[in-house]
Amino acid sequence: MATAKKAVSSVVTLDQIRAADDTHAVEGVLVEVPEWGGSVRVRGLTRGETRSLGTDGITPADAEAFTLHHGLVDPKLTEDEARALLDEKGFATTERVLVAILDQSGLAPGFRQE
Repeated sequence: MATAKKAVSSVVTLDQIRAADDTHAVEGVLVEVPEWGGSVRVRGLTRGETRSLGTDGITPADAEAFTLHHGLVDPKLTEDEARALLDEKGFATTERVLVAILDQSGLAPGFRQE
């Protein structure tokens, strides 16, 4: 009985790593938001951006505004606009968008067990 051979991939270069769009920053991922009449485009956060979320003194409101500001590709918002939108719009709707960003970032519930 013959055994199947595993495909061997090549080792990438540093330039290839730098050029890779592993956050979907360019094209983003569409999230349907029927309450707003269409879709928004989101991307995953970078590792550096996620580290900022763990900074001492950052409030949950600040973390959410930071996440929406950096993760929403289209329409693009300033951090102040993101904060205002989160304060003014429905929880379920904005939560769907935030969860999509966190999911694209690998930070969805269950990503790391305590």
